[in-house]
Amino acid sequence: MDGLVVRGSWLLAAWGGGVGCSVGCRCIVGGVVGVERRRFSVPRLTDRHFAGMLGVRSAIAIFERTGEREARLAGATHAQHHVLLALRGHRETPPTVKDVAAALGVASPSAVELIARMVGAGLLERRSDGRDARVTRLHLTVLGQRLVAELSEGHLPRLRELTRRGVELLRE
Repeated sequence: MDGLVVRGSWLLAAWGGGVGCSVGCRCIVGGVVGVERRRFSVPRLTDRHFAGMLGVRSAIAIFERTGEREARLAGATHAQHHVLLALRGHRETPPTVKDVAAALGVASPSAVELIARMVGAGLLERRSDGRDARVTRLHLTVLGQRLVAELSEGHLPRLRELTRRGVELLRE
């Protein structure tokens, strides 16, 4: 298998057989000082690896479906639970929309829409940052605090089990 070694800056390379590169990668390049090709070996995946990956991905899917069902029963959505967790789990200062979007893995405009609905539902509130009035921080309301506690109660034991099982299944 070919690999790409880069010396310089401003290169983002992602494996996946790609565009504009004959060495099995997809590259976005700007200001690269030097590029060279070399051979390297990748460990072969065994049947055990594939079974382990399937087991972990299946467990994650079950975890997600369970979370979606529990959120629906509580009158929320799975995405709303994720936002509530992003606020409750943010440690330093209360998060911004950008912080929540990063936690959700979505673009800020998508997060803005969801957050607006949650503000309207009384789960969150927006407040100006005390140090910088240009920054808006998100805070859980009492209702939001109750909902995130209710929805998250069963998650920790299930996540621990998922992690334990994942480590067991993926062990070499």
